[in-house]
Amino acid sequence: MFGVIYDHMKFIKKILFWSSFCAGLLIILLLTLYLLLPKFINEEYLKAAIAGYVSEKTGFKISLQNVDVMFFPRLHAQIRNASLSIPDKFSVNINLIRAYPEIPPLFKGEVKVNKLDLDTPRIKIFMPEKVSEETELFKNITFQKIENELKVLLEHRLLRETDLAVQIRNAGIELYAGNRRSFVFDWISLH
Repeated sequence: MFGVIYDHMKFIKKILFWSSFCAGLLIILLLTLYLLLPKFINEEYLKAAIAGYVSEKTGFKISLQNVDVMFFPRLHAQIRNASLSIPDKFSVNINLIRAYPEIPPLFKGEVKVNKLDLDTPRIKIFMPEKVSEETELFKNITFQKIENELKVLLEHRLLRETDLAVQIRNAGIELYAGNRRSFVFDWISLH
């Protein structure tokens, strides 16, 4: 009876030993990869390529001073304080854009982003402060029409032509009449 228990304990010890060995080896491999990956990937090229790709797909002009490449927990670029505006029409400010490139194309020198996270975008739409009675500007405006226009604004034409996944968190849309904020849509999230 003690022989069976002894064999069982030996078996459990072997499993624990090999599990610990494999976990330790995996940790060492990940740490080595973490330390060596920046040496193999040209970070400046990656910054420029990801910023160019995101600029092309979203219409935002992105300055490279606002781009940081992060290797862990998953390779991605963080683009801070991106903005786009048409004076007296609208402006869009995004606190943080995270762009996640696909890994295999990087080895060929290509950049293909498969996921974008837009964190805290603020959209400001400017309307004239006073509208004369004769104008047709605000006649027959319905929530359906406003929703359709906002969809067009949020779904850039180039984004629809790709398999790029876009996630938007904590968006806000503000409608201004002159310099006065007249309406706010807040905490909008799209997945």
